[in-house]
Amino acid sequence: MPARDARVVLLSDCVHNAGPDPRPLAARLPRLDVLLDASGEQDVQLGRELSARGRGTCRIIHGYRDVAPALGQMFRT
Repeated sequence: MPARDARVVLLSDCVHNAGPDPRPLAARLPRLDVLLDASGEQDVQLGRELSARGRGTCRIIHGYRDVAPALGQMFRT
């Protein structure tokens, strides 16, 4: 795949539980899009920061029915 089209899609609650700060790693990716699971505990601010540093978008999902539309929006941008 050409580097210009490479991306990572992260499905997460973005709650930082352990390990080093994930922000520097996000900045090293060609593009990071975040699907933020808001069905329980979540850290929306971190999800938005990760996607911003990864030059991507952050979409908040509340259930499985939100996943396909969110992915469609991500791949259109």
